[in-house]
Amino acid sequence: MKMRIKLKSLEIYILIMAIILGALLCFYKLGSIPNGLCVDEALSGYNAFSILLSGKDEYGKVLPVVFRFFGSYSPPLYVYLTAPAVAIFGLNIFSIRFISALFGVIILPAFFCY
Repeated sequence: MKMRIKLKSLEIYILIMAIILGALLCFYKLGSIPNGLCVDEALSGYNAFSILLSGKDEYGKVLPVVFRFFGSYSPPLYVYLTAPAVAIFGLNIFSIRFISALFGVIILPAFFCY
């Protein structure tokens, strides 16, 4: 019985260490590595900033259900989740990538437990 408790505490310790390591790896120089933005990152950040300021996307649609990026369409969840990060950190590379890194860290326990 005591062996199972020790094993359980070891698993929790390993999980916590994995989350800390994952957070360090995800957030280390998030705004500078890789250098610059890809087109889709830049458009997501611009649309998040536009939604934050005016409630409209780059084409003037009010709170769109689908965002148009160079003729293709993408779901709005990422843009809407990025808007608060842009409000908190300002419009920069770190704030645009913050949500992706945050969800990368949040998903670690699910992978560990499965």
